Amino acid sequence: MAPTWLTDQQMALRYSCSRKWVWDQAKRDPAFPRHVNFSNGATRFNAARVGPSFSTILQPC
Repeated sequence: MAPTWLTDQQMALRYSCSRKWVWDQAKRDPAFPRHVNFSNGATRFNAARVGPSFSTILQPC
């Protein structure tokens, strides 16, 4: 089965945060799921790595 990829907008919607917060966490927090650059302007997050356990580290935006 092929992995499901999420955009930064989808990540923000999933966790009720801003896109900026998603990128700040990706840059600063080593526990935050890493993004994958497919091409210029096409960066995605692997949905399998953003599971229910990830929601426990989220702080309110």
